[in-house]
Amino acid sequence: MQIFKNIVNNYNYFKKFDAIFIPDYENEDKSLALKLSHSNILKKLKHYYIWTLSSYSKSENIVKDIDYYFIISWYLQEHKESFVNTLINEAKKLKGKKVFVLWDTSKKQIKEFKKDNIVIYSSVSSYQRIDFFNRANIIISRVWYTTVMDLVANNKKAILFPTKNQTEQEYLSKYLDEKWLFINWWEDNFNLEKLIDRLNN
Repeated sequence: MQIFKNIVNNYNYFKKFDAIFIPDYENEDKSLALKLSHSNILKKLKHYYIWTLSSYSKSENIVKDIDYYFIISWYLQEHKESFVNTLINEAKKLKGKKVFVLWDTSKKQIKEFKKDNIVIYSSVSSYQRIDFFNRANIIISRVWYTTVMDLVANNKKAILFPTKNQTEQEYLSKYLDEKWLFINWWEDNFNLEKLIDRLNN
């Protein structure tokens, strides 16, 4: 998302390039980022919209045996622990299989709460990351634009939480929720069961 911020704020930086490739829809009605990827400054720059980019290969035949897949980013550590603990407590109330990936590369741990059907990985391989994503019915994650593109490219349902004071994530969260692409919610005072009901209805 930093590239979009720079386009808005630093025209002189981008004008030295022959062209800019933007991972979004050219049609603003279908846009995933709207103002972040359709700045008026682009009218002065040679640019191309290249739809979305995804690191996940879509698989039609895979069995979706993970009901909820929680992806916790390795960036922005502030409030991460309390957020993860809240998600785990909320996940315990849900039926079905729940998988967490915390992306803490300093550890190599797997925790299981068999009673609650929860498995927590500190980190996983690239193969496992793709496998879990493809097997998941619902994704719970931060509002990273790369994640949004992955979700759209693979027709995934998701509940997305913007990181506090990250203006790009807050903007994306509000915009995408208004388009009803995903359910977006701030960290405080959320009930995951109610958000999932809203997502499925």
